[in-house]
Amino acid sequence: MRSLLAWIIVSLLFSLPWGVKAGAEDGCFRQPVAFKGKVIQVRPPLLVVRNRQKIYFVRLGPLRLWQELGVSLRPGDRVGVRGWLCGEVVLPEVIRYPGGKVRFRDQWGRPLWRRRWWPGPRRRFWHRW
Repeated sequence: MRSLLAWIIVSLLFSLPWGVKAGAEDGCFRQPVAFKGKVIQVRPPLLVVRNRQKIYFVRLGPLRLWQELGVSLRPGDRVGVRGWLCGEVVLPEVIRYPGGKVRFRDQWGRPLWRRRWWPGPRRRFWHRW
């Protein structure tokens, strides 16, 4: 009886993280999206963009990213976004704005602000191409 209970607990512990991860990522990076539109509202961490067909909610990433880059988006700015649709939110790979463009993620959807250089500390800057 004890061995059965121990086996159930161990199998639950090992299966839980994989199930949560698979559910969270399922479909998010399978629906690429690219659009241009006008900024309606800036509500960090969301950017609300409207084009002719739809209103998009774009996840901007950490606030410190925008503070360090000095990027300022305002209502009325025209932007171009390329990324992935995850439910109702767009996870951007690149946002083009009147002053340039900011790259948030690599081609696999991994955030660039979490990337580590080896060896060394966590990166303190982001690509601005």
